[in-house]
Amino acid sequence: MRKGFKQLSSAISLLLVLLLLIPLTNSYASANSNVNTQTLDRIKQAYDIAGVTTLWNMGLTGSGMKIGIIDDGIDYKVPDLGGCLGSGCKVAGGWNFDENSPDIMPRNRDYSHGTLLSGQMVANGSMKGVAYEATIYGYSGQSFPDVGFKGLERAIEDKIDYLNFSSGFTVGGREPNYTREFTDPYFKSLYEKAEKQGMVIFVSPGNFGSALLEDARHYFLHFRGGTFFSPVGERVAEPTTLSIGAYDVFANGGEVAEYSSIGPSLNGEIQPDLLGYVGYPATFMRYYNMFGGTSCSAPFAGAVATLVKQAHKDWTAEQVRASLMNTASVLYNKVTGEPISVMIQGSGLIDGVAAVKTPALITPYEIDMTATGLHPVVLTVKNVTDATQTFTVTVQPTLGNFEYGQNDGLTFSLTSSRIVVSPRLSATLGLTAKADLSKLTKGSHEALIWFYSDTATLHVPMLIWNDLNTIWWERSNPFDAGYNSKLPPKLINVRATKLPNSSDVAIDFTLNRGSISGSSWGSPEPYWSNYADEIRVDIVNQSGATVATVFDQGHLLIGHYRAVWNGKDSNGQPVPAGEYKYVITVTDYFTSFDIPIIDTDTQYTGYITVGNNATLTPSLTVTGSSFAYIPANYADQNTPTVPITPAPLSIIELQIGNPVFKLNNQAMLLDSPPVIKNDRTLLPIRAVVEAMGGQVNWNAEEKRVDIEYRGKTVTLWIGKNTAKVNGKEVMIDPSNPNVVPEIINGRTMLPLRFVAESLGCQVEWDDKTKTITILFPSY
Repeated sequence: MRKGFKQLSSAISLLLVLLLLIPLTNSYASANSNVNTQTLDRIKQAYDIAGVTTLWNMGLTGSGMKIGIIDDGIDYKVPDLGGCLGSGCKVAGGWNFDENSPDIMPRNRDYSHGTLLSGQMVANGSMKGVAYEATIYGYSGQSFPDVGFKGLERAIEDKIDYLNFSSGFTVGGREPNYTREFTDPYFKSLYEKAEKQGMVIFVSPGNFGSALLEDARHYFLHFRGGTFFSPVGERVAEPTTLSIGAYDVFANGGEVAEYSSIGPSLNGEIQPDLLGYVGYPATFMRYYNMFGGTSCSAPFAGAVATLVKQAHKDWTAEQVRASLMNTASVLYNKVTGEPISVMIQGSGLIDGVAAVKTPALITPYEIDMTATGLHPVVLTVKNVTDATQTFTVTVQPTLGNFEYGQNDGLTFSLTSSRIVVSPRLSATLGLTAKADLSKLTKGSHEALIWFYSDTATLHVPMLIWNDLNTIWWERSNPFDAGYNSKLPPKLINVRATKLPNSSDVAIDFTLNRGSISGSSWGSPEPYWSNYADEIRVDIVNQSGATVATVFDQGHLLIGHYRAVWNGKDSNGQPVPAGEYKYVITVTDYFTSFDIPIIDTDTQYTGYITVGNNATLTPSLTVTGSSFAYIPANYADQNTPTVPITPAPLSIIELQIGNPVFKLNNQAMLLDSPPVIKNDRTLLPIRAVVEAMGGQVNWNAEEKRVDIEYRGKTVTLWIGKNTAKVNGKEVMIDPSNPNVVPEIINGRTMLPLRFVAESLGCQVEWDDKTKTITILFPSY
């Protein structure tokens, strides 16, 4: 199991750390003016919520502990940081690798990232940092190659208890930034030495939400132009670090920060590992009045880890990490109650009080495997108390591709459901996982192993990936940053099903990516957040009128949601019998792009038939469509940002009995006119698909038609009422099993609506004129 962090070229360290920070203009007249009571109350409120106040009341303030930070330096003249540098000062030492000097004063004191994070951990003046009685050491080098490599050497010499990697490095200047794990033998020996010495090391996962954009207009030194990147996926792993995502303590009553980069890591492992608190005021710097971004979640968690280590000086670094991972608060979706994915929250929200008080430490503290590489895992439970500890142990399969309960084909077994551990000793427990790959869906599958005792509830998160190649970003080169030329789909796993013991229909969908963060668009790294601005589910009749809106909510976190329709309109009246369309739409409030954006699978459409007796019958076929945003005058690179308009749709019009059809009003000819059979339209599909830019192939031996269009495939057989859509077998028309492809007058006739919607097109029917209209994107 490997844990990871982002490797940074020292030449771009300052730029990156600013991107990891959410800066806000200070409202105070000077950096050290009197702080108003409201601000101090807000800090106290945050500390009360996060458990910091309780830790202080337990006598844990960081006294006697050493914290290190690799960053742009520390302004030791700030009164909150003691006003001096050296032995006997709060800023006790460090090294400036640029100047080869012990003077770690930042080049730009007003905007020093290292000063802000240092104050968050150890300030003691206008405000108190989390570990306010600890001393701190700074290691800086904005233009020095391998500053982290050298900083770690110094931190080992200084016997640092906690080291914060605000900026990273390459080894010997030889490896590409952001991408490779460290293979340098000396560096690995340094990590082993730091671990043996008991040094705890945390890193920041980044502020790139659920997808990151790079292109020629939004350029950052390392990334490829014109590609979408996985937010954490380019990171690789070290077994002795934890990656700390951001939890905004006051946003909407407390929530995962919309910018906190989600996982998995490059090799499909859990990242981030934990969440740390951000979003509360800072008081001691001129231009930063808030602790925000994952730059601040890592030092918050690191300062808490320092207090845990102060309470348990005999614990190893691994045991400190285990205490935090085992006791973190598992977060649940506020709308659905389903667990939030471990790729968003890791093991959960840090709880320093529970970590200090834990009766046991469980290792490994997280489990990462692939479905084809499952192996037995031995869990070790160490009793850290003077009393016998008894735990009941269960395995709870949780999410499959972000949806609770979608783990069919994956089973777990324990060697025992009860474990008794004698005082100060350890006991072991075996876990075995099995996967039926014929049933288990491709993608991510999660579980939690729970340990219950009379005094504590502990857990170990687990992530099992079925086929790492299903991760949306490119993995062909494991030593290159994960990237893709397309955004990942916004909606996945869309379906409508009858609810058991009910006449209602459930419409399920999973948000796989959030909305664009409008505030990030002017930055070097525009990103799509972890929340959708708004999701609506409308029920639409054959005239195109919305008869009911069954779901309309905003600010929805990545995860699974469900709407339910009871066959009634918005006034509570039963709707007339007929076919109705449900339309799921994710709306982004920001659309003022200055480059073309194709927002993939942002809208899905399916059908529900209402019978004469008010029965509801959902169709198995759903179609996804994308929104295209093309700025006006995009060819002019000097054109300022303007509001976008959606890309135009192409229109195909056909009429029953007429062999002539129109593509954008241009007449074209079918081999044979469309006909109606079994209440469904059949036609020779080749001319239509080829007019759209697709391909049709005929296998005479198997009487099979293969259709391909923009990455989607549909396979049908003459006389067979099932087909394959993208390799998955489905009914052509669940409500009418007589609908099959046929050969009529020597022509192969296929069901039009099924084929078109399976290819992502929108189909409309005018009963009066017997006209079929097909809409599809022009791009």
